[in-house]
Amino acid sequence: MKKILLNSNILWTITQFRKDLIMELNKNYEVICIADKDDFSDNSVEIIQTLGVEYIRIKLNRKGVNPFGDFFYFLELLKLYKKIKPDLVIHYTIKPNIYGSLAAKILKIHSFAVVSGLGSTFIKDNFLTKMITTLYKISLSKTQKVLFLNQDDREIFLKLNIIKEKQSLVLPGEGVDAERYRGCDAKNHDESKITFLMIARLLKDKGVYEYIEAIKNIKSKNVQFLLAGVFDKDNPTSIKEQELQKWIDDKTVTYLGKTDNVKEFFQQADVIVLPSYREGLSRVLLEACCCEKFIVASDIAGCKELCVDGHNGFLALPKDTASLTSALNKTINLTKEERVSKGKLGRELVINHYSSSIVNGVYKKLIEETF
Repeated sequence: MKKILLNSNILWTITQFRKDLIMELNKNYEVICIADKDDFSDNSVEIIQTLGVEYIRIKLNRKGVNPFGDFFYFLELLKLYKKIKPDLVIHYTIKPNIYGSLAAKILKIHSFAVVSGLGSTFIKDNFLTKMITTLYKISLSKTQKVLFLNQDDREIFLKLNIIKEKQSLVLPGEGVDAERYRGCDAKNHDESKITFLMIARLLKDKGVYEYIEAIKNIKSKNVQFLLAGVFDKDNPTSIKEQELQKWIDDKTVTYLGKTDNVKEFFQQADVIVLPSYREGLSRVLLEACCCEKFIVASDIAGCKELCVDGHNGFLALPKDTASLTSALNKTINLTKEERVSKGKLGRELVINHYSSSIVNGVYKKLIEETF
């Protein structure tokens, strides 16, 4: 039986976004997952064990570029790949994409690189961006397929001559099982108020500050605002815990914490908000659409594909508190019936274009062509 490795930065990104893919691949291949541990979830290891695949932990420093740390990570990958002798490695996130693809290139192992989002590195244009671009060019030169979650990210890589056009493909997301997200109707909250919820890692780049400032601008008393998500202290744009505590103390927002069952949070909200600066293809918005939630999101790659302005949500300009405030006010002015009917359109959008069966079909075809 052929071996397929999935290599990502932390285990949570595998169990959160690639669970359906693993179950599909496990039917015909031996699947092994490589990643560092995480504190985003309390049961990532348990989830991977229930899937019946092997998990190998490899330490990875996600903070910026550390030449010594990154070099040892690369050597560890070389050693692992030599020992396991995989037939294919699928890499996710920046450092596995760069150093894992380079290791596969040296060992002449088939590999895919999935660019699940460009992150804060490509939001800016500085020395780090240029260095990452150079590393990508070197490592991806022999990669069989470089997969993107939106067309904008693909165009950036092509424009920078990081990859060849024939290498690249846009995936319809990471896949989501819409049936898993039934029964998300808002309950256990004051139905006389519209409840907005932002779910995201607590980062500046996710638009947390814009969300908080927009909340302060809303004059309506017929609303309440929730925030959920984990601190990501390894990320340079992480929100500080004392900042969040001040917003809680000021009663600006109610913080729900983190969960391994996002449906519990969706059941407390009428509208899902994501004012992010950049996404691959937002998982939160995919899940929100499956739950038939009306959404408010930034007009950016990775959000605009799922939030069709005026259809199943409203778009706001990124990094623009006034624009976000306007989108929230427009949502408040909708009737409940309008919000509910438009939310159903979001579910149809996901089922028709972004379901797990569609995404897994693309993976299976690419893998069969590779072998």
